[in-house]
Amino acid sequence: MNANQHPQFHQESDRLDKTLKHVHLTIDAVDRFTERSKDNLRDAMSEIDTQEASSSYIDAMISTQFIEIANRNYDSLMRAKDKPYFARIDFIQSGKESIESFYIGKTSILKDGDFTPLVVDWRAPIASLYYEGRIGDNHYESEGDTYSGELTLKRQFAIEKGVLGDITDVDITTNDAFLQASLEANADKRLKDIASTIQAEQNKIIRASMRKPLIVQGVAGSGKTTIALHRIAYFIYTYEKTFRPDSFMIIAPNRLFINYISEVLPELGVENVNQTTYQDLMFSILGKKLKLHAKHTVLVNLINHSDNAEIEAEVAKIKGSIEFVKALEAYLTLYEKDITPTVHCDFFDERVASRVEVRSWFLSHFAHLPYSQRIKEIQKLLENRLKSIYKERLKQLQENYDAKIDHILRKEAPSDERREKVVSLMMKRDLLLEETKQLNKSLIRDYMRLFKKSDPFLLYSDFLKSIDNYLENVPRLKSGLTKNDTFDLEDVSPLTLIGYRCHGSVADIDISTVVVDEAQDFSSAEFYVLKMVLKTSRMTLLGDLSQGILAYRGTQNWQKMMHDVFPEDEPNYMTLVQSYRTTVEIMTEASLVLNRLNQEDLVTAKPVIRHGEAPIKCHFHSEKELIKASILKIEEWQAKKFKSMAIIAKTQNECLHIQHELAKSSIKTEILTDQSLIYNAGVVIVPSYLAKGLEFDAVLVVSLSQSYTDSERDIKLLYVAMTRALHQLDLYYIKGNIQAFE
Repeated sequence: MNANQHPQFHQESDRLDKTLKHVHLTIDAVDRFTERSKDNLRDAMSEIDTQEASSSYIDAMISTQFIEIANRNYDSLMRAKDKPYFARIDFIQSGKESIESFYIGKTSILKDGDFTPLVVDWRAPIASLYYEGRIGDNHYESEGDTYSGELTLKRQFAIEKGVLGDITDVDITTNDAFLQASLEANADKRLKDIASTIQAEQNKIIRASMRKPLIVQGVAGSGKTTIALHRIAYFIYTYEKTFRPDSFMIIAPNRLFINYISEVLPELGVENVNQTTYQDLMFSILGKKLKLHAKHTVLVNLINHSDNAEIEAEVAKIKGSIEFVKALEAYLTLYEKDITPTVHCDFFDERVASRVEVRSWFLSHFAHLPYSQRIKEIQKLLENRLKSIYKERLKQLQENYDAKIDHILRKEAPSDERREKVVSLMMKRDLLLEETKQLNKSLIRDYMRLFKKSDPFLLYSDFLKSIDNYLENVPRLKSGLTKNDTFDLEDVSPLTLIGYRCHGSVADIDISTVVVDEAQDFSSAEFYVLKMVLKTSRMTLLGDLSQGILAYRGTQNWQKMMHDVFPEDEPNYMTLVQSYRTTVEIMTEASLVLNRLNQEDLVTAKPVIRHGEAPIKCHFHSEKELIKASILKIEEWQAKKFKSMAIIAKTQNECLHIQHELAKSSIKTEILTDQSLIYNAGVVIVPSYLAKGLEFDAVLVVSLSQSYTDSERDIKLLYVAMTRALHQLDLYYIKGNIQAFE
C-alpha cells in the first residue's frame, strides 16, 4: 500500500530518516578522513550525540575503528545513500523474550558505537528468513548452527531517492505485488535490482554449497545470470577469509555478455572477479591465440542446408564428447612412453642413470607434472648425480697420475728419460682432466636433447590422423577431423589439454571457483578440460536445455554430463522452473512452440502471474507489406517509451537485409554480431542464435526468407527469440514461414 496509508508509516519514516542521516554522515566522515592526518584525530566518540550532524561528531567518528570499516565499504555506502534497505523482518529467537527487527539491504550498515548492524546485508544468514520464510515458526542456519524461533513480521519497502513510497506486509516469499513492480521495470534496471526480489528457489541456489559442483537447469527468464552473480557475491561475503574475489571466475558465452553484466558486480559490492570467455581462458593457458572459424559457422551452415553441414555437425559432436577426450588421453599415455632416451646416461665408464631409471622417473616419479617440467626435474637429478661422479673422477685421475709421477721421481735418477716420462704422464693427466671437464659440461645437455620435443599442434595433428585407432566408427569423418591452420571451436579444448600435458599453463592462473553461464552450449569435453586445467571441481553450471540451439556440440543431457565430468564429485542438481522475465501471455505462446518437440525431459517454464498484451502473430504475403508493418510497430513502441527494442531474425544475412530496408525509414538500428562488445538502448537487430541471455522491453520476431520448421533446432531458435521479451512480443512472417503457426 501507499506508505502514508500504512499504520506504522511515521515509525518507518523516522527509521529511514535516521538511517539515511547516519549513512550521509558516515560518507562525510570518510571524505574528511581522506583529507586529514591521523595525528589530528580526536577520541570523543562515546561523548557525542549521534543525532547531531556536527563537525565534532564527524571528528569523533574518524578517530575510531569504525571509520576504517566505513572506508573499506565506501562504494557500497554511496550506493546505499538513497536506498539503504528494501525489507524488514521481525524475529524472536527461541529462549529469548524480545523481538528483534532486522532491516535488509544490499550492503550492511553498522552503528558507529558498537558495530551492531543498522542494516543487515542480504547475504547474511538471517536474511534467508526474508527470502524463504513464512510468518510463524522458522529457523535459519549460521556457521553450522541452527537458530529456531518465530518470524512475526515480513515487510517490504519501495524507497526511491530517499523517499519512502510503499510499505507492504507479506506472509509469503517475495512473489507478490512487490515482485510485480520489479518485473514491470525496463530491461536496463532489472539486473541491478534483483536482491530485493530474490525468490525462494533462487535463494536456495545462491546459498547452495560450493564444495560440490552445482548444475542448475533454469528455464528462460528464471534469472540464471543474476543468480550466478549473486551466488559469487554471497560466497565472497560469507567466506571473506576463505574466498578471494580474484579466485572466482565467470565464464561467459561472449564479450557482449561480459559487458552486459559488468555493471552488476560492483552494485553487489564485488570487485576483481575474473570475467572471460572459454576460448580466451584456453588461449591464455595454451599461450597462443588460435585462428578459429566463427562460433556459429556450423549452426548457420545447418540452417542454410549447406554442403557437408551435417558432417561438420557430427565432427563437432565427436570432438565435444568425453570419448574423444579419453581417446586423446590414451594417445598421450602411449606417446609419453617414447619421450625418454633409449640409451643410458653414462659418464665415461660410470653410469649416471640407466634408460630404465630415467623412464621410470618420467612416467612414475614425476607423472604429476607436465612433460617439460618432468624433463627439467630429471635434468636436475642427473646434474646432481653427475656432480658427485665428476668430482670423484677428477680426484681419482689426479691421485692416479700423481702417484705414477711420484713413483718415477722416487725410483729413477734424474735424467732426460725420466723427465720425458714425467712430462708424458702430466700431459696424459691434463688431457684426461680436460676431457672430463668437457664431458661434464656437455653430457647432460646432450642427453637432454635426446628427449622428444612435444609440440601440441603436431601431436594433435598426429592424433587426428590416427583417430580410428582410438575411436570406432569414425573413418568416414577422418577428412573432416583434420583441418588446416584455421581451427574449429571444438579443437580448442583438446589442443589446450595437450598443451597443458606438455607444458602446463603458460598463464599464471589461480582459480578456485568457476561459474559458467549458458552451460548447455558447452560440451562434456570442454567441462572436462576446464576442470583439469583449473584443478577444481568447484563449479556452478547454469543453463537451459530448451535453449540448446547448439545441441549438436553442447550438452543434451545434464545427467550424462555430470557422469562424464564429475564421476566422483557428487554434483548437486537443482532446477529453476519459475520464469520472471516475461508475461503469462508471452510465455504461454512460447511454451506452445516448445511443446511441439514432445520431449518429456525438457523442463517447461511456469510464468509468474504478470499479465500483459497477448503476442500478435501476423502473416504477410509480401516482404514489402511486412517491412511496412514492422516500421509502424517499432514507431508504436517508441511512442510507448520502450527503452530497448529488438528485431530478431533467424540469421545474420536476414538481419542485414532487414536493416537495409528499415534504413529507408527514419528508424535507426544496430546489428548485434559475434564481435559486438556493447549494446546501447534503442532498436537492435539480432540473429536468433545470438539472442540467448539477452532481454528487451519489446521484441519483434521477423521471418522473411528464412523459415522456422518443426525441427528441434528451429523450434529452439524460435523459442529463444520469443522468450527475450519483457513486456511485448509480436511475430511477423511471410505466410508459411513458421510451421508452428500454420
